[in-house]
This record gives sequence, C-alpha cells and structure tokens, in this order.
Amino acid sequence: MKFRKRAVVVDAVQLLPSTWVEMAELTRGDNCENCYVDVNGAIIEGGAEQGRIGMTIPSRDPELVELAVEGDWVVREVSGDLAVYPDREFREQFESPGDGDRRSALVSAALRAARTMRDATRNALSELEEAGAADTWARLDEAIAALDRYAEGQVSREEGPNDG
Repeated sequence: MKFRKRAVVVDAVQLLPSTWVEMAELTRGDNCENCYVDVNGAIIEGGAEQGRIGMTIPSRDPELVELAVEGDWVVREVSGDLAVYPDREFREQFESPGDGDRRSALVSAALRAARTMRDATRNALSELEEAGAADTWARLDEAIAALDRYAEGQVSREEGPNDG
C-alpha cells in the first residue's frame, strides 16, 4: 500500500545576519550558541571577518551537537526539536504554507480568464450568425465545444482541442 505523508507546518528561519532576531526567537531556551565557522566548516575563534556565522544546536543526545552555518535553515520540528537543513535540502522538502494556495489561485484565475474569453467568443459568434455568417459561426462553435471538452478532461492533452 502507498501512503502520502501528512503535510505539517513548522517554524523555520534561514541563518543569515539579517535574520538574527528571528533565529534568536526560534531557538530561545534551547541552549544554542553563536559561533563563527571557517570555509571547512570548523568552528573558529574570532569575528565575522574571519568566517561565516554559525550556531551550535544541542541534540537529544548530550554528546552530539548540530552545527548550522550561514545559509542553513533551522527548523523547529513537530516534536519540538531543532533540526538543521542545508538550503538546497530545505527547499526540496519544504514550501511555504501559502504556496499551495497560490497555485490554486493561479489555476482559478486562468480558468476565469479562459471562460471570459469563451463567453466573449460566443457573443461574437452570435453577432456573426445574426449578420448572416452562419458557416463561420458553426466552425467557431465546434472549436469552442472542443475547448470545453479539453478543459473538462474529456480529451487528452495529446489529442488537444483541435482534434476533438
């Protein structure tokens, strides 16, 4: 059997100098420590001129500490634990909760526009019929019917509205 993982919403902040306040809010009470990291990912002494910003994040195992470096995402998992994701991995696994709504809104807007165009074309066809151009009207009406079948999924993408 196959299952889809339930969508959950988590708090996440990308570790950047510009998000330091948000990061402090996310990690408050977790004993995280700020640090600087060299190009090899090792914690170094010194300031920003010597390396990238970083943050050590304790894990459930007191012997282990995760290291987030500038550009990584720190996520408060559903369990309440903090986890570190490199930027690419984060973008592959997470999306803004509004992204699904945005896609849905774009599809709805495209359908509204297509229906408006269809209705305008029908009005123009009616005017053609009244003007005595019934043959032209019939051909265009067939094209509209084919577009409707395509939009309703009665015609496959490969066949398209012109083949219907």
